Amino acid sequence: MHKLVQRIVKRIDHLNKTIGEAFIWLIPVLIVLQFIFFLAEKIYQFPFIEMHQTMIFLNGGMLMMAVGYAALTNHHLRFSRAEKFFNKKTKAIINLLISFTIMLPLAFAVFGYSSTYLINGWQQQNSYFLEPVYKAIILVYAYLIALTALSVAGSAILSLTKLEESEPDDMSDQNGDQTKDIVSQGNSTE
Repeated sequence: MHKLVQRIVKRIDHLNKTIGEAFIWLIPVLIVLQFIFFLAEKIYQFPFIEMHQTMIFLNGGMLMMAVGYAALTNHHLRFSRAEKFFNKKTKAIINLLISFTIMLPLAFAVFGYSSTYLINGWQQQNSYFLEPVYKAIILVYAYLIALTALSVAGSAILSLTKLEESEPDDMSDQNGDQTKDIVSQGNSTE
């Protein structure tokens, strides 16, 4: 069971890493495009709405596709100031709760509320070429949030089971071992 969960977590993390690293290369493209659009609009007096829509869609797409990578590399907003006071078990329990109470409901809400928008938008004739791509990215975003939640939950479960396996089961066993050691030392002196 542990190996299956480890394999699933590893595959989800690999997917998030691959997508995140691919979209990191979108940042220089955004910078160059923004500079070109600035020159076209301000210097050459050549504004058109597609330039602004392209920047909005590219920025939004980059942010949505990087959500899993940000969670994977711990570059996301968390309560890290308070988290340093917690032990590993408490951190794992908090991550488990966050994945099931915040991340998965968010993924279902994004998918549920955006599905009518996406269906209606795909049925209409789009005047802008990036709009269907951006709408598809919304679906991918919802799936990435759900997969990331499962990865976080799987990692938390694995760390909880690993912590429980490494801890002694009962304090009486520890005391019993110490008692056995004391008894064996007492017998050896006689």
